[in-house]
Amino acid sequence: FWKVSFDYIDFAANQRFLDFKSAYPRACDVNEIGWALLARIVCHELLPITVSKAIALDLGDVFVLDDIASLWAEFENFEDETLLAAPWVGALNHVNGGVVLYHLERMRQKSFTSSVLEAASLAVARGGDCIHDQ
Repeated sequence: FWKVSFDYIDFAANQRFLDFKSAYPRACDVNEIGWALLARIVCHELLPITVSKAIALDLGDVFVLDDIASLWAEFENFEDETLLAAPWVGALNHVNGGVVLYHLERMRQKSFTSSVLEAASLAVARGGDCIHDQ
């Protein structure tokens, strides 16, 4: 049987997240829910360095009806350059951000936070929308 632990991380008070917020484009209109969603995108900055992989689930609308170990096993299918994965919902024509596998070690190695900030800045410069959950 697996030992499972749950630790509370107050992302809003985390200095790394506060640094991320201050670097995020000011033109982006982000509310408190938006910041919570963006905290998942930079979870590799917020979780302890000893955590190399993580699964994020939206518990309000996701039900796990099978052994979660089979979802964890999907990390074995990641290609060498894969940083994260989420299911494509064809019927809704978007990625479901409610189930995401994060390879935190690779995200740290590739400076993923910098890529997120660059993507948000480029979107604003092009007159587009900032990064959102889905």
